[in-house]
Amino acid sequence: MFDIIRVGKDQIEEGKEAWKEKKLLLEKISVLTKDLDVTKREFFNVMSTINTYLDEIKGYEYLMEVGKRAKKRVQPAVNKMKAICYNLLSLKKITLKDVTFEEWYESREHETFYIFKTDEGNRYCVIDGMETLTDAERKHVEQFKYDYFYYGAPNYVDVKQVDHELTERQLAFESGDCSLHEIHHDDV
Repeated sequence: MFDIIRVGKDQIEEGKEAWKEKKLLLEKISVLTKDLDVTKREFFNVMSTINTYLDEIKGYEYLMEVGKRAKKRVQPAVNKMKAICYNLLSLKKITLKDVTFEEWYESREHETFYIFKTDEGNRYCVIDGMETLTDAERKHVEQFKYDYFYYGAPNYVDVKQVDHELTERQLAFESGDCSLHEIHHDDV
């Protein structure tokens, strides 16, 4: 789906650029045909130039058509992405609540205690609101847990893309600059 959106947006931009180029060529043709008081030889040169411009315009019209079709393909994909790409922190369905280990252990309100280590220091917290989430939302939190701690939001990068590079968060965790540890009540 990311590919459809990325390629489609590129095609839409190409269509917009093609429209601009077509407009410029039509203006050039208008200038050339304005004063056709020229010799026969000059007339053939002007007509040759106009034909070249018209051929280029056909190419631009094709790109414009591709852009229009891409726009029709992209919008449903964008709508679908908006439906599945959400941020539970900004929706206020969860919060990363700072607590001490003792507070977490004594309260028994949250199953998991998190220690998020960075080169700037450690953060001790729980994810508040997990008990009210749907199964799909819990799966979402599990899938994007590292992003929520590192960025404060999910990072929707399509890792299946051929040209995908590691994200900043992935690099930080792989290099050891960051780590996330979980302690469960059953473990203590």
